[in-house]
Formats: sequence, structure tokens, C-alpha cells
Amino acid sequence: MRYVFVLIGFFVAFATPAAQALEMPRPIAVVYRGEAGCDGCSEAVGEMLERSKFRFKVIYAGPREAVQVNDETLEGAIVYAQPGGGDDTELALSKLGPGAVAAVRSFVARGGRYLGICMGAYLAGSPGFSLIDGVPLQYWRRPGALVADYKGTVTPVVWGGKQRFVYYESGSTVVFQPTARNVQVLASYPNKDIAVSITPFGRGKVALSGPHPEADKSWYESQGLVNPDGYGNDLAENLIAAMMTP
Repeated sequence: MRYVFVLIGFFVAFATPAAQALEMPRPIAVVYRGEAGCDGCSEAVGEMLERSKFRFKVIYAGPREAVQVNDETLEGAIVYAQPGGGDDTELALSKLGPGAVAAVRSFVARGGRYLGICMGAYLAGSPGFSLIDGVPLQYWRRPGALVADYKGTVTPVVWGGKQRFVYYESGSTVVFQPTARNVQVLASYPNKDIAVSITPFGRGKVALSGPHPEADKSWYESQGLVNPDGYGNDLAENLIAAMMTP
């Protein structure tokens, strides 16, 4: 019941005037940090959540952190975020820590939000947290993909009915089963594959992104890339807002 009251209180806070909302405790987002993620990816997701309009208080959790990904850490949280990582889903799964899968599934089923980016999107399937009625696949291997391989690049997507550009590195698409319900597509690749989606799981939501809306200018510069759209955070804000919608 404590979790329910925290969740309801959060939405009430952001429905009140700004001055009153600022007096409310910041909602908590637990972000995985460890060997299942890549260098800097956890921090990039954490910063994206902290600077969003929801002003999340970010707690990093993982086998080498002060707290683990477990029921106790997730109690009272609103979001659990799984960042990008390598290209071996089973290896990443083994690095989450004991009890992490069951804890995350229970957290989302109770009404929590799962945010999975790149490897985090792959881990939403099976093997992984099994939060979706679908299969995550490598977009760059799909028919009609404009991305040649797994390496870092800039790819166009159709986001909100408009062509936008976003950082991509071995990211996923999800092929949902015909039985999947209430699939909300936020963005698609030019070949019509799903790039960003929101789906229900229990009382919660699962937000998945193959590309990296959290990427800042340094990500592009490290690969010698330029984003024609610039380096704003409006796509990240759109993803978080859709994920947090009751």
C-alpha cells in the first residue's frame, strides 16, 4: 500500500500549481549501473531523468553499488531504468544481480514504470525481464534498415509524425505478437519497424527505445557525427512524459 500512496501522491503533486509541487518530495527513479551497462550509459539516463520536468531523484543500483536491484530498493520508486550495454543479452542478464528479475517484474506489475534503452530494451524480452508480448530484434539486421551495422551512427526516425534524427548503436526494434494489447508507438524507423514504444504490464508501463534519446553532444562528437536536429532533449522529454502518463 505504501507504493500505491507514493504513486498517487506523485501524480497529485504534478497536478497542483508549481509552487506547491516544488514542496513535494522528488519522485524516485532507480537506474541500474554495473557490468550489464556500458560506460557512461547509466549516468546519461540518470541525467535525462533528473533534468526532465519530473525532476527525478536518481538512485543508482547494481552489484557494486551501495544498493542492489531488489524489492527493498524499488519500494517507493516510480521508475526503474535499464540503460544501454553490450550486445550479449544473456551475459547482461547474468550481471544484474540475484533477485533482480523477479523484483523488477513485481515492481512494474504493481504500477511502476520500466524504462529500457538499447540493451535495456532487449532485456525487456526473453531472456530478460519478460515484460512484453513481443521479441526485441536488432534493427540494423532488419529488411530495409538504413543502418549498415551495429556501430554508432545517426539515424532518421519518424517521431510524432515528423522526421527526426537520433543516435543509434546496435539498438533494437520490437516485433510485437498479434496478442499484444495497447501498443503505443512513439517513433518508428524509416522501414516502419518500431523504434520507441510504450506497452502495459500489469498495472505498470514498459517504455522501450532502440535508439538513444539520452545521448548528448559528446556522444556524437566521439564518433565524428553531427545530429542535423541539434542536441536538444525534447525527444527524451516526450518519451518520459508518455511513460509517466497515468
